[in-house]
Amino acid sequence: MTSVSGSPVSRIAGWREWLRLGVVLAVAYLIVSNGLLFFVGAPQIAVFLGVSAALLSRDTNGAIATAAVVGAVMTIVSPPRLVFDQAGAGVWLQITLLSAAAAYGVRALRDRWPAHDARIVRVCVIGLMVLLLANFWVPLLVGGIHPLVAYGPLAASTLRAVPEAGTYILDDELYRRFFHLLHGGQGHYEAFRDAWLGLHVHGDLPATVTSYRLPTYYWLWRAVPADAFLIVPIFLLFVSAGGIAAGVIAATLGGAAWAPLAAAAVLTYGMGVAISVYVTYIDLPAACIALCGIAALLYARRHGSMGWLWAAVGLLTLAALTREILAYLLGVGAVSALTIWAPRPKSSSSGEMATAGRASVISSADWRAVRPWVVGLLVFAVGYAMHAWQVMTHITGRTGHLDYRQGGVAFSLTAISVFGDVFSGTNGLLFALVVTGVVGIWRGTRSTDAEASARAGRVFLLLAVLSPLAVMLVFGNPGHDLRGGLVNYWGQLFVPIALACWPLAFGRNQVGGSNC
Repeated sequence: MTSVSGSPVSRIAGWREWLRLGVVLAVAYLIVSNGLLFFVGAPQIAVFLGVSAALLSRDTNGAIATAAVVGAVMTIVSPPRLVFDQAGAGVWLQITLLSAAAAYGVRALRDRWPAHDARIVRVCVIGLMVLLLANFWVPLLVGGIHPLVAYGPLAASTLRAVPEAGTYILDDELYRRFFHLLHGGQGHYEAFRDAWLGLHVHGDLPATVTSYRLPTYYWLWRAVPADAFLIVPIFLLFVSAGGIAAGVIAATLGGAAWAPLAAAAVLTYGMGVAISVYVTYIDLPAACIALCGIAALLYARRHGSMGWLWAAVGLLTLAALTREILAYLLGVGAVSALTIWAPRPKSSSSGEMATAGRASVISSADWRAVRPWVVGLLVFAVGYAMHAWQVMTHITGRTGHLDYRQGGVAFSLTAISVFGDVFSGTNGLLFALVVTGVVGIWRGTRSTDAEASARAGRVFLLLAVLSPLAVMLVFGNPGHDLRGGLVNYWGQLFVPIALACWPLAFGRNQVGGSNC
């Protein structure tokens, strides 16, 4: 076992470490307790807290005590609050004791076999990721299929019902109609046109090309059998990939122990989208493709790999060809490559590497890092030009327009405070997590002792999150609910990036390294 030294300075440092760990675990509890680990909740929440404490803490006694205290306190104070009858007291005791037991078990393994510490950390991280993914898939599928479970995405019976032309008014009904038209043999653009014209109340077909979705994601809808409930597993598959990518991003920049915490935030956000009509939209799946690209990008920068850089730009280009708004990430990457994004040159001298990493003058080697971004932008431009041509060819009579709203501070802030239904504290916690993610990225860009590669990656992430918010200060979307209220669904495109970075606000975690 490790313990805190008896000197006053060491005791203060130890208390600060425990306080930091307690705050992180409390936030983690709020993320998972109301949605992601709600089913079979107490044992799973306790395991998640205890193992996370053991991965993050350098002190065995501190990990056990902090996990137990956080489990005990958060069970009482966070919604839904326990009623202390016999059953409630049993749940409280179960979470408290199991949190401590899980923390003790992992810390005991790490203290017993320090030579295998990295392997133990890796196994624990993978185990927590599997736990999160299982709890993301099973309740949503059961909730969608079983008629007695009210918690889930659109019911299978609803998704499988074919909306008749002239009878539907909501976008999810439009997309369900679109799905059935695709499987009825129509082409992508004809099906999109007819689905729009089938709305109970509709104006003229929108004139702008951006009103019509690219066919990329919908190729999967056409490829699966003609069962509209399969829209849900496709959605879950993409969000699962995004959750894994979020874990890789957090591990690369902060340490392997942060990975499950970042993944939990993204998967919980995905669960909030999945239980809404937006499960039929392409925005979050496209954003998850972008998360995979960002994870590959950070790996490429960390290891100086041109192959991974090409793969990363390819994924970001695919994301842009799925939802065209995400092309801004290619622009951010191209601008970054001109200054700080070139893979680090191999050198036997660490001092030379640090100097090269800080250099901003473009050398011949730097142009090699710019080339993939230029190619990605060109591929996107060609692909979108083909899409525009198809729209103009197959969708005629486009004389209408959508009522795009004026942006503003309220509209911008709304983007980061919707779809938080399954977080404890709902949208308020989601808003706080996004702000925390921005703070974590900002701290990394200002850190003088961080690696040049990590700083460069965080600059990219900062631009990826803040630039859409800046644009939305002046430009809005036409989304609204049945009562005319504002719905800024564009947040789905960049909020997952911030959620992947929320643990970084609490500093780099050295336990277990960052390369697991």
